[in-house]
Amino acid sequence: MKIIAPLICASLLIGGTVLVVLQPQPHSDADPVAHEPLILPLVKPKIVVIKSKRRLRLYSNNKLVRTYRVGLGFNPVDDKVKEGDGTTPESDFYI
Repeated sequence: MKIIAPLICASLLIGGTVLVVLQPQPHSDADPVAHEPLILPLVKPKIVVIKSKRRLRLYSNNKLVRTYRVGLGFNPVDDKVKEGDGTTPESDFYI
């Protein structure tokens, strides 16, 4: 699932489901370290959510700058069918 966003916020409301950014996660050696200062403003910011891993990746100019754990429904990977099914809708969203 990909979310393209001109603005970054700590929580996102998507289809009635609130995605809450919990904390930065460490990266591999090739990726930036979570404790480094975030350089603002972000250039062409993009948010990508990997539902199966419950991770939100924040990019600036197509470069990964942060990875966060996110809270999703109890069944985030399946397709959204109805309200209350615990799934997280999948689409491109503009915030």
